[in-house]
Amino acid sequence: MKARSGLMMRIQEARRISERLKPSRAWEAMVRTNDVAETPQGEHGEVWMNNVYCANVWRRADGVCIGIFSLDGEPRHDWRDFQRIKNDILGEEAEAVELYPAESRLIDTSNYYYLFSTPAASEIGKKIGRQILHPEHSIAPQRGWANGQKPAEVLAGRDGMAKREENLL
Repeated sequence: MKARSGLMMRIQEARRISERLKPSRAWEAMVRTNDVAETPQGEHGEVWMNNVYCANVWRRADGVCIGIFSLDGEPRHDWRDFQRIKNDILGEEAEAVELYPAESRLIDTSNYYYLFSTPAASEIGKKIGRQILHPEHSIAPQRGWANGQKPAEVLAGRDGMAKREENLL
């Protein structure tokens, strides 16, 4: 019981932190440019950009690889932003995963992040379903949405928490 109360205290603290966070910035859609991305192996891909990010996209027979970096070089790793990048490039119903490779295959030369979309990626999260919680019900700090960008189906209150717990079982 003591471990559970410690966890609950951490969750409550995360919710207090959420109240102090700035809301997400308004999203500017990613747009495909006329530029061409090139790998060291000579593969050519698409380049997509907005006011914050650049994404290099390689479409292959076995799936799509999206390489993401921020235009200012900062180590941005914002889940909501990466979800929007994936939606803008692949569509809202496409699924993608981010890979944290074995140390033997690590490439760590810059703040560059990869999303992979393959048929296998959609199998990973099938049980979770769609769940959007209000920051006051999150288990980790989360900021609010930019004006006009809050999803209509935000799960709130006990019903939201019950649905979240039900989907995780």
